[in-house]
Amino acid sequence: PRPWHSTPPPPVTAPYPAPGAAARPGAARSARTLSLVLSALLSALLLCTLVQLVLDSRVYGELNELHEGGYLAYAAFDHDSLRNTTEVMAGLSALFQLPVVVLWLVWFWRVRANAEVFAPGQIRYHQGWAIGSWLVPVVWFFMPKQIINDVCDHSDPTSTRTTWYGPRRSSNRGLLNGWWTMWLAGMVVGVLNYQPWYEAETVDQAQGSAALTVFADLLAVPATVLAILVVLRLTSLQDDRIKAGR
Repeated sequence: PRPWHSTPPPPVTAPYPAPGAAARPGAARSARTLSLVLSALLSALLLCTLVQLVLDSRVYGELNELHEGGYLAYAAFDHDSLRNTTEVMAGLSALFQLPVVVLWLVWFWRVRANAEVFAPGQIRYHQGWAIGSWLVPVVWFFMPKQIINDVCDHSDPTSTRTTWYGPRRSSNRGLLNGWWTMWLAGMVVGVLNYQPWYEAETVDQAQGSAALTVFADLLAVPATVLAILVVLRLTSLQDDRIKAGR
């Protein structure tokens, strides 16, 4: 009779997962709908920024006509009217910015996930950093650009041709670099311009703050236009690759 413990063990050739092996990514999903909605919101934000640029230029013009060195509270100009206009436009801009930020993160997550399907294990940083890189201080100055560089290179159908050090750089890097330069410049100016002009103590300080605000608006216009182009172009590249089945 067979002893109770005589059940043969599984064969040594049974398929066990290799240590540290990554899970196989699922199928790529088109970000077309996300990109169209995001582009529409960015376009609305662009229109709002253009209106804000005109109004901020008016504020700067009126402040620039005041005598330098005096206190803002005693300056002879329509302080309350200009302040109300500035605050209303800031609030309107924030209404557009909030859904843009949310949809941008969702879109960025999607295209990062698709790139992982195209080139498993070849995109820098974990999938979670597609969102975290925009929210963590310091790393938001470089990590999102590194991620989108890899996403673009591996989403471009020409990236199937490789060199000895990895995929060829996509011809769309110029668009990415232009957008990122404008974005970084706008972030730096925004950090420097931490105080609105109407909270300044002197006319000189108010003039400097208003000038930085106008400069920030001038940077936001091309940055937003380039962001729209980046969203549409990268989504189009991924759609072409999805349709080609590679």
